[in-house]
Amino acid sequence: MVIHTQEVRVAPRVNIYLPTDLAEEVRAADLNVSQIAQEALRAELDRRELTAGADVVVARLRGTLGEEERRQREQFYEWGKEWAQTRATVAELEAFETLTGMAWDSWIIPPGHSLKPFMADLAGWGRVSRVQRGPAFEALIEGALTVWGQLREDVYSEGR
Repeated sequence: MVIHTQEVRVAPRVNIYLPTDLAEEVRAADLNVSQIAQEALRAELDRRELTAGADVVVARLRGTLGEEERRQREQFYEWGKEWAQTRATVAELEAFETLTGMAWDSWIIPPGHSLKPFMADLAGWGRVSRVQRGPAFEALIEGALTVWGQLREDVYSEGR
């Protein structure tokens, strides 16, 4: 007599602990917790895999930049930091924060904006009133927002 057996694999059980209020909302919404957890865990593993090799990717991407573009970006980044430290207003820095979250091709520099005379002094922009989006100007914004990010909390908390 020959008996055939079939191996049955059972997925391992994992407990996920939720706060009571969240568990009640999940039940009320009739969510498939197992599926959502699997998708979230896979997404997190993918993110970690990407960031684990980030140094290699960053080095490769930097290599694709031309030397002139890299130099220009560095210069504009430093100018952005200097502008934020010496001339920018809170409203102007907040406007740059808003600008970074938007899709735009060109930006009209508002009358009286402190960036105009700053760039005229440094880069000979003169009477420029519109800026095209590009790596250099994005680097300027990034530099300014780096300073703003470091100081924002102190600026707002001082008046409280």
